[in-house]
Amino acid sequence: MNIKDIKIETCPFCDGEGEIIHSKPDEGYIYSEGVNAFVLCKKCGAAGPLFNAEYNHAYLGYPGRLKAITKAIEFAVKGWNRREGSKTND
Repeated sequence: MNIKDIKIETCPFCDGEGEIIHSKPDEGYIYSEGVNAFVLCKKCGAAGPLFNAEYNHAYLGYPGRLKAITKAIEFAVKGWNRREGSKTND
C-alpha cells in the first residue's frame, strides 16, 4: 500500500486537505505494542478517529509492525471518509 494512492476525502468542516498521521515503521519497542493512525485536516486541525492496532514485535518483528501500521491507516481513513448518512460498514 502506498499512502499517496489512498483516497482521502476533504475535511467535512472546512473542505481542507486531510493528512494521514501514523506511527513510523522504525519507531517501536521490543515487546508487544500498538501503532496508531488518524487523519488530520491541514487547514482547520480537525481530526478523524484515532485507530490503534496491537501487535507483538517479539513474535512478528518488523513485517508485523508494517502490517499493523497498514491496518491502522486503512481504518483511520475509513473513519475520516465516513459522512453523515453513509453506511457504517463501507
